[in-house]
Parts: sequence; structure tokens; C-alpha cells
Amino acid sequence: MSLFLNLDNSNSVALIDYGHSYSYKKLNKDMKRFHNFFERRSVILFLGKNNYTSILFYIYCLREKLIPILLDPETNDQYLEKIIN
Repeated sequence: MSLFLNLDNSNSVALIDYGHSYSYKKLNKDMKRFHNFFERRSVILFLGKNNYTSILFYIYCLREKLIPILLDPETNDQYLEKIIN
């Protein structure tokens, strides 16, 4: 997905979350927090909401060639166990 590979580093608005806007520059800076936590092509089971941090992590996964499996945080624990095992 080349869409997220070359995000510019401008102060233009990249996304808005609960009335707060985040620039591409901020997005790129914040993605560095996740750097080197995962090996490429790792499958990531990700419980996330529709907010800045979740979107940030999802874009990070795509950029770093990780495989995110997105699930609602309210997902039943038994279902999660089934997926993991």
C-alpha cells in the first residue's frame, strides 16, 4: 500500500479526532514511537477504536509491512482466545 509510504512532513491537516487536528508532521513523528517493536510481516492482533492512536498504529503497520488484524475492543474474550489459539 504505497498510499501511506510517503506521507509528507508538512503541517497540513492529516486527520481530525474529537475536534483536535493532527498534521502529517505530527503523524510521522508519533509513528516513530512504534519503531523496531515488531518484525516485518508479523501478524498483529490489534484491539482499537476509531481514534488518533488506533489510526496512527494502523498506518504504521501498513508502512512497516506488518499484518494488522483489527478488532473492536469490546470483542468477546472467548472469541479472542479462539483467534489466538
